[in-house]
Amino acid sequence: MTYTTEDEAPTLRLTTLRTLVRHAPPLAVVPLSTPLADLAGVLLDHRVWIVVVDTDGVLAGVLSSDNAMRALRCDPDGWVADHMARSSILLSAEADIDEAWAAVVHEDADHVLVASAHGDLLGVLQTSLLATYREAA
Repeated sequence: MTYTTEDEAPTLRLTTLRTLVRHAPPLAVVPLSTPLADLAGVLLDHRVWIVVVDTDGVLAGVLSSDNAMRALRCDPDGWVADHMARSSILLSAEADIDEAWAAVVHEDADHVLVASAHGDLLGVLQTSLLATYREAA
């Protein structure tokens, strides 16, 4: 295949969200009915994201470790369901950083969920990580 101008050449995206997910914090999957007190062991890793699923295993929300710690201090007898973020930006793993950043700015979000083409959750990226990679690009 021969291209005569730069405009005809295909664009190769080297840094997609799939690449960044390798640097994302680990995920801990818990049921919607989990008491906050049950997260104590999981929260030993201060970077973990709590992924909350319903009885069918469908994503119901997420909770960062920082927010989980605050919730545990303020509401020690509370439930994960009462403190999780129910709406999040969900983007394809093949989305590029600029696309993700535009979504974050538009929604004023602090994180992005990254999913495979099959709908599997691959990770949660904080906007600070996106900003770092965006500035480096």
